[in-house]
Amino acid sequence: MKARKNLTVLVRAQATRIMLEGTRAVGVEYLRNGKIERVRADREVILSAGTYKSPQLLMLSGIGPADQLRSVGVDVVHDLEGVGENLQEHPNLLNIYRAKGKLGLSRYLRLDRATIGVMRWAVSGEGPFATAGTMANIFTRTRPELRRPDIQIIAMPVHQHAQLWFPGMTKPPVYAFTARVGVLHALSRGWVRLRSADPLDHPRIRLNMFTEQPDMDAMIKAVRLSRELFDQLPMRELVAEELLPGPRFQTDAELAQAVREQAEHRHHAVGTCRMGTDDNAVVDAQLRVRGIDNLRVADASVLPEDPSGNTNVPTLMVGEKAADLVRGQFLGTGRGLAGRGANIDYLVIYLKGRRRKHSAICASLQRYCRARPSELSNSSAAARFAWLRHRTAALNFRAGSARPLHLHGRLSKNDKRVK
Repeated sequence: MKARKNLTVLVRAQATRIMLEGTRAVGVEYLRNGKIERVRADREVILSAGTYKSPQLLMLSGIGPADQLRSVGVDVVHDLEGVGENLQEHPNLLNIYRAKGKLGLSRYLRLDRATIGVMRWAVSGEGPFATAGTMANIFTRTRPELRRPDIQIIAMPVHQHAQLWFPGMTKPPVYAFTARVGVLHALSRGWVRLRSADPLDHPRIRLNMFTEQPDMDAMIKAVRLSRELFDQLPMRELVAEELLPGPRFQTDAELAQAVREQAEHRHHAVGTCRMGTDDNAVVDAQLRVRGIDNLRVADASVLPEDPSGNTNVPTLMVGEKAADLVRGQFLGTGRGLAGRGANIDYLVIYLKGRRRKHSAICASLQRYCRARPSELSNSSAAARFAWLRHRTAALNFRAGSARPLHLHGRLSKNDKRVK
C-alpha cells in the first residue's frame, strides 16, 4: 500500500467528527499529536470505524436521535432515530470438559514445543500451529420448523483459556475439550449512545443479551445438545468431567442461571447503522447515510442482522461492494456472474494461497446442480457447497432454482474444466 500515490495513512490520529456544511459532508476533523486537524473531501466521506465507533462519530457530528444528542450538548444537524440502535451480538456459552489424560492441543503449548511448532509453521506451513484449533463447526436448528440454523457449536481440543506453559515455571495446563455454544439469530437488541460530547469519551454500550425469551430458550437447547454430543462414543471415553457450565446446572431454570452468570459474546457486533428502506434505517442500499449528501458507511454496522456465523467475510463483502459503488460499478445482467446463466446472487470464496476464475467455478456449479436434481432440498434458503482439492474452497451461494441445493462433495477434474 505504501507505493499507492492515491492513499495516505495517518497513524495515531483520532477522528473526532465529520465536517458538514448544512447536510453535506465535506471532510473529517481529527486529533493528532494533541492538535485538531482537518482534511476536506472533494467527493465523498466514507465512514468505516466499526459497529461501535461509526454511530458514535455520526452522533458527535450531529447525526442521530435528536433528543439523545441534545441531552449531551451536541447540536442536531439531522434527526436520524436509527443511529446507534439495533445493536446485535452472537451470545456464547462455554461448555468445557476435562480430558482423561494428556489429550488435545495443550501439549503443544509447552514453551519449547510451541517454539518449534511456530518455526515449523513459518518454514513449511505445517504442524500444530497451521490450524486455528477449531476442529469442528456445527450449525443446526433447535426446532425442525426453522428455515435456517439458529445455533452454532464450535468444538476445540483445548481449553478456551489455555496459555503457554513450562514445567516449574507456570501452573500445569488443564487438558480439556471446549465447545463454544452460541445463538446465531438473537432477537434481543441493544444500543450505542454518547456518554458526552467529548470524542475521547468511550460511548455507552448496552448489548441487552437474553432480554428476549426465545434467545434464552435456544441457548438452553444448544447447551443440552452439546452435552449430548460429548456423551456419545468415542467422546464419552475421552472426557473425565464437565468443568463449565458445571454439572450442578441441569434444569432449565438452573441452565438459565448459568447462562446469565457465564455467557459471553463473540465480538460479532453489527447493526448500529442499519441498511434499509424504512424510516429508521441509517443507510440506503448504496450505503449512503439517509438525509446527508456525500457520506457513506462501510463496515459491519450496516448489516441489518447478524449473519449465520462469523462477521469477517460479510464485512469484507461490504467493503468490496462499497468500492464498486464509489466507482459506479455494478454487476450487470449481460456480463460476469449474472451473464453465465447461473443466477448466483451471493458468492463467497475462501482460497488458501491460490486464485481461481469465478466463471469456471460458477459454470461447474451450474452443471453440478443440473446433473443432480434429486439432491435438491427445500431445507435451506442458502445452498452450501464444499470443494476440496489440495486446497479448501468453500462456496456459499444462492442458485436460481426454487428448490436450492444443499450438499457437500468433491468436484472431479472434468467438473473444473470449462468447455
